[in-house]
Amino acid sequence: MTKTKISMISALIVLSCLFPVFAFSAASPKAVSGVLDLSEWDFLKNGVTPLDGKWEFYWKQMLPPSAFSQNIRIPHDNIPVPESWTNSGFSPDGYATYRLTLKCPYRGILGLRILDMATSYNLWINGTAIAKNGIVSDNKDLARPEYRPRVVFFSHDGGPLEITVQVSNYHHRKGGIWESIIIGTPAAIHELREKSVNIEMFIIGALLIMTFYHLGLFLFRKQDRYTLYFGLLCLTMAIRTGFIGNRLLSGMIPWLTWETAGRIEFLSAYLCVPVFLMFICSLFSSDTNSQQIIQSKRILITFGGALCLAVAVLPVKIGSYSLNVFAVYFTIVTVFVIFIISKAVRRKRDGSWLMLIGFLALAGTAANDILYNNLIINTGNYAPAGLFIFVLSQANIISLRFSRAFEKVEVLTTQLKSNNTQLKNLNTQLEQKNREITQRLFIDRLTGLPNRQSLFIDVGSITNPILLLIDIDSFKEINDFYGNKIGDFVLKEAAAMIKTLLTSNSQSLYKLSVDEYAILINEEMDERTASQFAHYICREAGKNPIIHGSNEIYIRITIGVALGSIIKGQKSFEEIIVRADMALKRAKRFGKPYLIYDESMQIIKEYEKNMLWARKIKNALESGRIVPFYQPIANNATGVIEKFECLVRLIDEDGGIISPFHFLDVARKSRLYPELTKAMVCKSFAFFKNTRYEFSINISIDDILDEDTRMFIFDTMSENPKTCHRVVFELLESQGIENYSEVTDFITVVKSMGAKIAVDDFGSGYSNFEHIMKLNIDFIKIDASLIKNIHFDKNSQAIVKTISVFARELGLKTVAEFVHCKEVHDKGIEFGLDFSQGYYLGEPKAHIDHLVKPPSPFPESI
Repeated sequence: MTKTKISMISALIVLSCLFPVFAFSAASPKAVSGVLDLSEWDFLKNGVTPLDGKWEFYWKQMLPPSAFSQNIRIPHDNIPVPESWTNSGFSPDGYATYRLTLKCPYRGILGLRILDMATSYNLWINGTAIAKNGIVSDNKDLARPEYRPRVVFFSHDGGPLEITVQVSNYHHRKGGIWESIIIGTPAAIHELREKSVNIEMFIIGALLIMTFYHLGLFLFRKQDRYTLYFGLLCLTMAIRTGFIGNRLLSGMIPWLTWETAGRIEFLSAYLCVPVFLMFICSLFSSDTNSQQIIQSKRILITFGGALCLAVAVLPVKIGSYSLNVFAVYFTIVTVFVIFIISKAVRRKRDGSWLMLIGFLALAGTAANDILYNNLIINTGNYAPAGLFIFVLSQANIISLRFSRAFEKVEVLTTQLKSNNTQLKNLNTQLEQKNREITQRLFIDRLTGLPNRQSLFIDVGSITNPILLLIDIDSFKEINDFYGNKIGDFVLKEAAAMIKTLLTSNSQSLYKLSVDEYAILINEEMDERTASQFAHYICREAGKNPIIHGSNEIYIRITIGVALGSIIKGQKSFEEIIVRADMALKRAKRFGKPYLIYDESMQIIKEYEKNMLWARKIKNALESGRIVPFYQPIANNATGVIEKFECLVRLIDEDGGIISPFHFLDVARKSRLYPELTKAMVCKSFAFFKNTRYEFSINISIDDILDEDTRMFIFDTMSENPKTCHRVVFELLESQGIENYSEVTDFITVVKSMGAKIAVDDFGSGYSNFEHIMKLNIDFIKIDASLIKNIHFDKNSQAIVKTISVFARELGLKTVAEFVHCKEVHDKGIEFGLDFSQGYYLGEPKAHIDHLVKPPSPFPESI
């Protein structure tokens, strides 16, 4: 048996359990002319029975029970109960007395279950007052309405029972006893009430669970708006269920006025219709996109909203007159929805048949509620039960859609496996790598030391931290001379050596950027002791060489120190790190082995400048003033501009354009750099989405190692599959590439989605040919330091020629940066470089429509 059939059978079973709750034996006797004969009724065998039938009715008379004991005939009418007295031709506003005599030989305790009367009542049995709701009065200003279901008990000696009920109504369009009064033994009355309460609680709980479930689905997949509308539909029906019947929710709020509760009751019912209409149109969006259906939907939703607004602000009495209008509106919407679902059924949409069955159950029970609330039929409120059936059908539709989606994923996965067996376990591998990267997020892979992220966290947890920033002097020369492998060895040995110099457990060593370390001290230490410790580290670090094979490598270090205890005012961890960095830079500038930050130093101005720039960057990010400028890149073979590099710019509040030279370093230190990258990726993709050009975006190693930034790039590419084939990610090679596995994993993912990879600034900093051999790249961008003097510098020419030949052998394309004049441009073409970029070809601009064809790529001598 299929899941769908099982769910529908379960729904029918539940519905069959709900409807008999208020059903009574067909043989229940009826009152005639104010007398109900229960002589033959066995309460122990037959259970409860309603006191339905013709009661004595005394219009505009507020008669106490004693008025009937004087054997004086009082003129009266006989009207049916339960039913509004307006159906018998009486005015809605007014007051009356109901009277019923019961012939009941049963001896013992009996109980009454009383739901609502419109809109206040006093009830006596044999002259004893046993129940009341609100304040009954013949004066409109003194009467007070109230809906509170009651269960009352009384002792009966087997004689006649006289029930007298005074009712007044000035607050609703219908008045009188409009709900059945049930009589039975205490056990039967309790059972009846508990069943109805339990079922209402079950329905409310089920609807609230579905509310949170579907709203949760919407939060994770906002494009599936039908989950939002369905969650709101379940919520409104849950609220309505709590404000009708046993009125569980209104009974839990003692300060809730009758008017407010009435408005909620009407509003929760009326609101369901436009919300349901939005749900259906969203679920079958492909069947409701015609102009006529869209226009009809807008009109119906607008009218429904106006109706909801009316009942929300108008008094309940006026709002109750809108029930007839709502019935017509409900009928029109029902026909409209059936038309949409039938259209979906004809087109064989997933779950359309199931939706039709569920909707008919909901529409039928809702129609029952409308007729019941208009006192046309005497059944009960069953719309929550119908909605429960509908919820089950909706759950099946969602599971069906997810199942179909999963089947499509399986087909696509099979196709991918057959096309490329190397991608067989890519998803599993990526998940594993992501877990590994997350685990290593706070550890430097080369040295095994805590990294910058760990330092940020630890500094912030210490009241008066002492921070030493350590920089290996001239490490670039060491790396260029000995090569990448030995350079890495030096970094690891330096870390091990510095770690041996720590003197207590309160001192922790961190690895920061390429050749920087940090020591964080969590102990009391004055400036003199801190100075002695820094001097000790500097002295010991330079004593012994680092041995690698036959090479003896001596290192020197420079230290910048910041003491939290001598920084005035409230301290933040950014301030400590920034000030230690200021001291380090000043020590290197003046050739000192170490320097302790002091408030008397003028570098506070630099700090304030950094803080100013940090605020500028943050404000610019929040207001969208971080923008890409586009610099053209020309094909040297054709002379045609084929691509652009996206370069970050900050637009000042006065409209000025600010170069990254002024703010990029501050962004890195203040941890705003990832947000700059995200803004550039987002805006660059949006700009080039509808163009034919390739475009390149600069990303740093930190961007790749930062999981949030990395996943943002992957998500942006997934959302723009056609644009992915024109994007080039430029790795900022000059920063150093130590985490090869993370970088290669990143390259593998983006290239599988269609992107290309370039190594930027090649020929500067921490660069060498070994990177190119390890990384699966497409372009080499030759650094400006090699290109700018290529037209006369023989050394630059020799290096560029070597790079060009090397790239061609590997099948890579080359790009000359900083092409500032025709002579440089011609030399680049002469050396076989594939592309050129620089001010000679075009400055970075906010738009690309200013471009014209660049100068001829061929030298005049050719």
